[in-house]
Amino acid sequence: DKTGTLTLNKLSIEQKSVHVATPGYTIDDVMKHGALSTNIITEEPIDLVLYNSYTNQDELKKWKTTKFIPFNPVDKFTCATLTEEGTGKTMRVMKGSPQVVLKKAHNFEEIKDVIDGKMVEFANRGFRSLGIAKADGDGKDGNTKWEMLGLLPLFDPPRHDTAATIEKCHEQGIEVKMITGDHLLIGKETAKMLKMGTEMYQSETLIQAKAGNKEALHGYESLLDMCEKCNGFAEVFPEHKFEIVKILQEGNHVCGMTGDGVNDAPALKKADVGIAVAGATDAARGAADIVLTEEGLATINTAVLGARKIFQRMTTYSKYTVAVTFRICFTFGLITVIYNWYFPTILIVVMAVFNDGAMIALAKDRVVPSKLPNAWNLKNIFVMGIVYGLYLTLSSWALHHVATKTDWFENDFNLFSLNDRDSELEAWCDAAIKVGMGNVPMPPVATVEQTDLSICTMDIYYKQMNERWDNYCDGNLGCSPTSLGPACVVGQSEDNAFPSTLQQCKAEQLYVRGAMMRSLLYNQVSISGQMLVFVVRTQKYSLLSRAGSLTYIAFFLAQAGATLISVFGFNGYVEPRFHLEDCQFCTYSTGEDVMFWSDKIVPMGLTESVFTASVLGCVGYTAVAWVWSIVWYVLLDPIKWALCWLLNEDGFRDMDAWQKGKERPELLKEHEEATVSAAVAGSHGNPLGRVSLSKAPAKALDRKSASVVAITRNSKTGVARMSADPKKNLQIARNSLVKPANPGSKPGPSKK
Repeated sequence: DKTGTLTLNKLSIEQKSVHVATPGYTIDDVMKHGALSTNIITEEPIDLVLYNSYTNQDELKKWKTTKFIPFNPVDKFTCATLTEEGTGKTMRVMKGSPQVVLKKAHNFEEIKDVIDGKMVEFANRGFRSLGIAKADGDGKDGNTKWEMLGLLPLFDPPRHDTAATIEKCHEQGIEVKMITGDHLLIGKETAKMLKMGTEMYQSETLIQAKAGNKEALHGYESLLDMCEKCNGFAEVFPEHKFEIVKILQEGNHVCGMTGDGVNDAPALKKADVGIAVAGATDAARGAADIVLTEEGLATINTAVLGARKIFQRMTTYSKYTVAVTFRICFTFGLITVIYNWYFPTILIVVMAVFNDGAMIALAKDRVVPSKLPNAWNLKNIFVMGIVYGLYLTLSSWALHHVATKTDWFENDFNLFSLNDRDSELEAWCDAAIKVGMGNVPMPPVATVEQTDLSICTMDIYYKQMNERWDNYCDGNLGCSPTSLGPACVVGQSEDNAFPSTLQQCKAEQLYVRGAMMRSLLYNQVSISGQMLVFVVRTQKYSLLSRAGSLTYIAFFLAQAGATLISVFGFNGYVEPRFHLEDCQFCTYSTGEDVMFWSDKIVPMGLTESVFTASVLGCVGYTAVAWVWSIVWYVLLDPIKWALCWLLNEDGFRDMDAWQKGKERPELLKEHEEATVSAAVAGSHGNPLGRVSLSKAPAKALDRKSASVVAITRNSKTGVARMSADPKKNLQIARNSLVKPANPGSKPGPSKK
């Protein structure tokens, strides 16, 4: 809406330019009758400016208003019946749309051409015309002779921030249309001042085009095409505003509407987002979704940017959550199935808690709002999340494979081995037993290998097993060390008996190396997973796009905790069910005692407890987790760009055009056109924007002009509520950016 929305609705009268239509009257007479036609009780802007612009207030006090007919959008005039005190003389004074007042004049044919020319001149100078007429008597006798006294030029300057607001809307991919009840020329002149484009049409054109008149389309392919590509409509009624919003919505556009008056209420209610400006009527406030409480329209830009920032954070959260969820499921699911290797629940819980900290910090992340309107695109979110998850799964699988199936870290970086291949464990245990580890006794006969002896030959294990059997047999009749049962017998290990020393050694090494591998993998999954936040939060290079302080703090705190857990572990938690204490083969591959492990409890060989998912600190391997995560992080940005290009995420393919300012060549060209008017866009220093310029009158003037729309100012505080439409998808939102068919062309009728 133009009046009161794009403009201040703070009118002024250019008294020097007042046109006197009837001989014998002066400019002062026209101003006097204009002031008498008012009803200042309702504080209508036009009534107030007419009343206050007449300096001889004492003259007005001689007249008493006995009847007042208020303005309505159909009749487009007000009429006051006045009686002069002392003389009892009665007269009526009318003000309103110049065309309506002109038709009431008794000498209509004589003054028509002059009045039309003057209205065109005023319109070309950016003035709204207001007709003033009077008639003697109260009209009850049926004899009425209206005399048109003159035309008053009213100037309603744009708000100081309107032009900047519209320009920012264009930069944000939002098309702006002007819908005004004023004359077409006034609408075009205002549009020029605001650099909106002047391809505007009258409401009659809209009506005829809807009725099927192809000529009324002015070369456009359809009514929707006209509403999309033109810059606005003039001389409209409330039902036309509603219809325009409806047409755009039916064309799959998300449509917002701003207004202040009762006549804007239907369109405000119909729009996806209705915005009532400061000082709007109760009807407008009630129909709107958002009520502005401060003067100006810049709040709309602030709201759009704020909403898009919130949406960016929500999108970051969604992409990150989907990616991390898929990554954890894929990583531990595949490793468990492929290698029969288990990950403890406690580390999953700890990882989830630390990740929640990062996700909470995203609520205050420093983000850049998108250049296009946002909408949920679940397909893109899931596709990108799955790809990120698979890539990170590949990084974790590669780390697990290299650490547990090769000697790369041991040979090239002088770290203790985590290799859990059976051949590697058997070779290590065979050498360890032969050098005296575990105090394994020599076999009684030369034909028996030392590694084939039962663990019962080892004093420390023998005592533990027999103590347990004695405790078991205590109170159980028929139970003795010689009866059938798990009695530890010194001798060679056989089937279904206790594990051999070699089997127990392999079980202990498998347990220790697996427990340290869990710390390493946990650290790598935690670091690389949370690093993903910095990638998904922006389309730019993540290392050059600064995140919010809380995001960095959350990341470093979480990873400090993860690193400490990786270094120290959980002292062998979870404890194996079938276990042995004071383990004999539970050292690093280098033969040194395992750090930060006091319990020294290991599973018994040949039992299911060998697969217990315990956690021990991996010490130096924490550096491996960090370096490994950083190396794999390098490719995340190229993967992101490839996905954004393939999916055209948030208009990624058009990014160059947005950055170079080439996305709206027709607007840039329109902005360069000279504007000749009686006013310029207002500012804080020049709120009325007064400039004395003139322009050649137009050759023709349509006589159907809506000039004045009255609004109510005695409004109460409205209740603001926010609007949301989750059913709109990204393509629908992107359709709101209308571009011409040929780059560089002006918006307007198609040459077809």
